[in-house]
Amino acid sequence: MILREVASIVKVSFVTLHNRWRFVWRYLRREAPWDSGICPPELMAFIQQHSSGKALDLGCGTGTNAVVLAQHGWQVYAIGFAAPAIQRARRKAQQANVSVYFYHHSVTQTMTYRTF
Repeated sequence: MILREVASIVKVSFVTLHNRWRFVWRYLRREAPWDSGICPPELMAFIQQHSSGKALDLGCGTGTNAVVLAQHGWQVYAIGFAAPAIQRARRKAQQANVSVYFYHHSVTQTMTYRTF
């Protein structure tokens, strides 16, 4: 009932809001099987074959790829809508002693106030 009321206030469908909550809930419970904490070999190959520059990580999760890119000299902007994941991503970057610009925002909505 509460989700339906919130959905009507923020102008999204109940199904969308419910799915987002389930996604965030999995991060809160540390049950996100898609977040392996391992950088894919394709990204590592890309890093080795290209000089550093700017990177935009959409749907960054807990920031594994963003942190690896930053460790290799990239200026990284990372966006994710799951607040618990963004919090963990910021901790990862801090522990790795790298700078990553993390934004808590849905990639399905425009961010008119920021250019990358």
